[in-house]
Amino acid sequence: MPEGLEVLGDDPNVTVRLEISAIQTGQTRELQPVQRGLGEGLEASLSPNEIQVILFGPVPDLDALKPGDVQVVVDLTDLGPGTYKLTPQVVNRRWFRSGAWYRSRCRW
Repeated sequence: MPEGLEVLGDDPNVTVRLEISAIQTGQTRELQPVQRGLGEGLEASLSPNEIQVILFGPVPDLDALKPGDVQVVVDLTDLGPGTYKLTPQVVNRRWFRSGAWYRSRCRW
């Protein structure tokens, strides 16, 4: 037994709880937004044409990302002709399957 420690009671066994987790980091990616839900007979032009996305999560998962794993989606459902200010959504189904919690942020 290390110096300075003593056993209390008759049982010299000790239970130790340890939590191990992956190192968290962030990565910045420039992604082109994907249009979804554009009505028939309409066309759309998005500006800007690239969005900076900052992804946070475990290093192995971020390192394993392939092109197309993360998308920035702009929902155009039920929009007619006009000019709109919309908030894009970051979509990554791969992460949700892992059961872990991740964060992402968009910068226009």
